[in-house]
Amino acid sequence: MMFRIALAALLLCCFTTKLFAEGASTKPIQKSVVELKSFVDSGLEYIKKNGEAKAYKEFSSTNSKFRKGNLYLFVIAFNGKVLAHGGDPTNFVGKNLFSAKDKFGTPYFQLFVEAAKRGGGVVSYYWLRPDTGILQYKTSYIAPINNNAFIGAGVYKSFEMQQSQEVKINELKKFADSAAEYVKQKGAQEAYKEFNDPQGNFVKGDWYVFVINYDGTILAHGGDPQKMVGTSIADFKDEFNTPLLMMFVEAAKNGGGVVGYYWPHYLEKGAVRFKTSYIEPLDSQTFIGAGFYGN
Repeated sequence: MMFRIALAALLLCCFTTKLFAEGASTKPIQKSVVELKSFVDSGLEYIKKNGEAKAYKEFSSTNSKFRKGNLYLFVIAFNGKVLAHGGDPTNFVGKNLFSAKDKFGTPYFQLFVEAAKRGGGVVSYYWLRPDTGILQYKTSYIAPINNNAFIGAGVYKSFEMQQSQEVKINELKKFADSAAEYVKQKGAQEAYKEFNDPQGNFVKGDWYVFVINYDGTILAHGGDPQKMVGTSIADFKDEFNTPLLMMFVEAAKNGGGVVGYYWPHYLEKGAVRFKTSYIEPLDSQTFIGAGFYGN
């Protein structure tokens, strides 16, 4: 079964829907994540003071003190059952999201669980914005409540989900598919050599192919082969402490998917950009991928 993991730009200022521009310095982005975490922490404190039953009822009210524009809290049990939802309580409270995926197949619930189990973290995916019904990138901060459930809240990216973005993701998938097919036709050794060639057919502007083992060892890397090939990404995390290898392997094991994260732009020294990569398996131990950067 395929899924696509889309991680989006991270945004929020002063608990409102004021959004920052993509491509801005990572410092305002980090500040936004801190503020989003603070909002989630305020929900945790409310649970502690008032108990779960009262808190979940409050969180699920559309007139709740925890509803600030498009910002709201949700609580989900580790078994998938939604216990509270400030955005659309009628349709979500009581629903089981254990196998839920977004439009692009992102298994956002499973990513929520992973973030909660590491003590809290950021997850991005596509979601309908409550006030407009428009599909947009959404970034949520997730924190554990106890061993049974977690709490989260999220914010939306400042542009509408346009058809051109979906087209670009489909083009990226075709690019990765063509690289995987090249490995089958030419064999790993010749294919990796081609992927590592800056003048080769698999380096197109800031699009390039990379091949990585499930243990994290980089076998091919069209962006910076001299520096990257032979090294490991096992301990690599993006600007928001999200483990890259975990996301890549999850995508590969599920047949392929989109992963988004903040990463240094290899053509722009010192620039950290939001990057969308498509990952797919080559075999049981190796995956291949390619990506593009946001503006």
